[in-house]
Amino acid sequence: MKTSELSNKDLIVQRLYDEIRHGLTPSGRKLLQVILSNGHEMLTRNRIAHLTGKARLTRYDIELLKLLEDRGYIVADRQRVFDERENMPPTWNYIYRVNPRFRPYFDEISRRARRQAEPDSKPLFQRLRDLIM
Repeated sequence: MKTSELSNKDLIVQRLYDEIRHGLTPSGRKLLQVILSNGHEMLTRNRIAHLTGKARLTRYDIELLKLLEDRGYIVADRQRVFDERENMPPTWNYIYRVNPRFRPYFDEISRRARRQAEPDSKPLFQRLRDLIM
């Protein structure tokens, strides 16, 4: 029974990886990576822009965030910002975090990527030297 559960998880991880790699633009993958790298922290649009090296998110970035939410990768919410001034309409901050249902699969994809990258992270001459010695 455990092997079938593992193969099912492996299948889900592989499908998710393929969907992210081939179904998202590099900008979409970067936004997802920024949100993933902040754990369970809720990120505002301004914070996401700062973490991606931008002054503010573009319309295209906001559309990508909506796409990530529609696919279920992230969860979006609104937070009301209260203004001290009179007669001001309410202001809202959008906040984003990783969907907890997808977190274990994203973590597994990250582990696999690190494992694959480890052997090639050394320069070629060091790998050859290690083989000889």
